[in-house]
Amino acid sequence: MLGCGSAEPVAGHGVPIGVGVAELVVADLGKERLPEPHRFDEAEWVGYRMTEMLPIQNLAKQKLLELDDPLARLEILEKFLDQRKLLGE
Repeated sequence: MLGCGSAEPVAGHGVPIGVGVAELVVADLGKERLPEPHRFDEAEWVGYRMTEMLPIQNLAKQKLLELDDPLARLEILEKFLDQRKLLGE
């Protein structure tokens, strides 16, 4: 499973997708589909998991997974969700 690299924190970077959205998705999918440990405070882990779980076209998903910058990945995912009106105001 991807997401075993650096531990860049999600909090403090102004990226709202992080913990709240990831926790909701994991709760909806269940721990059977996404077993622990959950690292909701790490940007890399959250970005990889969100990329894996969201209905994103395969080519775009591959490009996201190849990004070296976990915060850039989260920002792109935030735009994806915002464009689809899936983020709260």
